[in-house]
Amino acid sequence: MTESEARKVKGAAKLLLERIEDKLVLDWKKKQQTRSAVKVEIGRVLDQQLPKVYDGELLDRKVDNVFDHIYASYFNDQRSVYDAPETAAGPTTTVATLPTAAEEVSNDLVELAGIDPEVRALLMEQLLGAHATWAHATEDLLGGETREVEYKQTARWNVREQRRDKAMEEVIVKTVAGMLNDHGGTLLIGVTDDGEPVGLADDYALVKPSNADGFVNWLDTLFDSRLGHVGSNRLTIRMDQVDDHDICRIDIPASSRPIWVKSPKGADTLYQRRNNSTRAIPADEIDTFLSDHFKIDE
Repeated sequence: MTESEARKVKGAAKLLLERIEDKLVLDWKKKQQTRSAVKVEIGRVLDQQLPKVYDGELLDRKVDNVFDHIYASYFNDQRSVYDAPETAAGPTTTVATLPTAAEEVSNDLVELAGIDPEVRALLMEQLLGAHATWAHATEDLLGGETREVEYKQTARWNVREQRRDKAMEEVIVKTVAGMLNDHGGTLLIGVTDDGEPVGLADDYALVKPSNADGFVNWLDTLFDSRLGHVGSNRLTIRMDQVDDHDICRIDIPASSRPIWVKSPKGADTLYQRRNNSTRAIPADEIDTFLSDHFKIDE
């Protein structure tokens, strides 16, 4: 890149910051309309201001990367990680004071990470390294399912039988629980087993309002009722667009305590993520699993 092109990039960044601040209204992350407005403005500014070397796929990738950064760095209350810390707020958490193992993570630290993206990023990098799934754009996770990445085409709709199916909901819950009880990871809903984005139209028809916000609210309620507050509070749910399709992304950190799936009928179930599948822990192996994976208070 030439010096002239580099100056254009710096100018684009400065203009983008000025333009985007007006879009970061109170609670901007909570509604699909305001999130989309932010991403549209990013695309408009970068398309107009960046030098010609940024075109086509490269430009689209930069738009996605900038949006991911803004989403992680700017709060719903119009503050950001770049604001000067308030001395009255008490001591701050630094990477030096973060735990080195998942079992050492306290609920207080999880709650702090939930409201402070900088602490969250440091925590996840400390526990799982810079290559953790949440450090990557959604498009980069479509290369195939792994122990840390899972795809589900729907959460409520049986595609094969063309009907609503509670079994689909059970699969979503147990997948998230299995990742919580393992190394963590990311679940993408609206993606086929082959990694093809297909969207969430069928699921939207089964929630109210029938849109992204309604779907996220339904998911949040589902996880709260089946995983409890401790399990559901650890999750980050957001909507991304890939190839003009809405994709629901759930980032799942490893839990410091076992997360059981509450059953409306019968006993609760403990799940574990193994390779690229999720399995229930047999009753006669639960004690061994708990002692091997968690620090259980006597």
